[in-house]
Amino acid sequence: MSHPDLDISPFILPIICGFVSFKELSYNNKKVSLGLISRRSKYRAGTRYNRRGIDEEGNVANNVETEQILSVQLDGALKVASYVQTRGSIPLYWSQLINVKYQPKMVVEDGSISFPPYKKHFLSQIALYGPQIAVNLINKKGYEGRLCETWANLNTQLNDPNVRYIHFDFHHECKGNRWDRLSKLIGDIEGDLITQGYSSINATSAAKTGAMELYATRLQTSVVRTNCMDCLDRTNVVQSVLAHRVLPLQLQEFCGGVGVLDTEFEVAFKNLWADHADAI
Repeated sequence: MSHPDLDISPFILPIICGFVSFKELSYNNKKVSLGLISRRSKYRAGTRYNRRGIDEEGNVANNVETEQILSVQLDGALKVASYVQTRGSIPLYWSQLINVKYQPKMVVEDGSISFPPYKKHFLSQIALYGPQIAVNLINKKGYEGRLCETWANLNTQLNDPNVRYIHFDFHHECKGNRWDRLSKLIGDIEGDLITQGYSSINATSAAKTGAMELYATRLQTSVVRTNCMDCLDRTNVVQSVLAHRVLPLQLQEFCGGVGVLDTEFEVAFKNLWADHADAI
């Protein structure tokens, strides 16, 4: 602090709590790079069960930003496509009291107490990412039922056109490994996803300086915020489905073709998201 003009950046090591992985693949006879970068928020950090819900500033537990990145080198220019999603704990005051039971006792505070931080949370997310498509995957009934009901009521009270709340009872809809039922969820939000789009950037080296110059050709306009109880398994499945939906569109934009992924590409994609699930 005594030398504010001194550049000490070479001595600073940027680190994240999250996941980074890239795979070199081929599509339509062109080499492409596909990767994921996930960053867990430093706010409201803590382990599963010990850290749930929201704090008074609107920060939620297990808040993770995930960006799927596709890049390809074409005609001397680097083309990069990005698709961003988020996940985070159910944004209200709730907790689980750990004991020896499979399902610890759950405490869900009255919605009137949770509303102020709930509103802060979504205002901050809108400021960062634009309109929110909030996908809630928990059970509608039983142990998780009160959480589901309280969130639905809070969203009604919020009444913000920039927050669309969708409840999809994952366990009920997909029981018996009916993963095809996820198409019902995608169909419900397809219009929002088309409007949302994704980001594309062209990067070229300046002739005189060699510095990289970036030109955005399209920008993602909103984000899907997905959650289940732990923001782990169910959430990762849905996020991978959303990422898979947008990938052929990005590949066609850069490399042409019909947007059909071959077996090698499909396997690499599934392994990438499986590794991501294990790490997060």
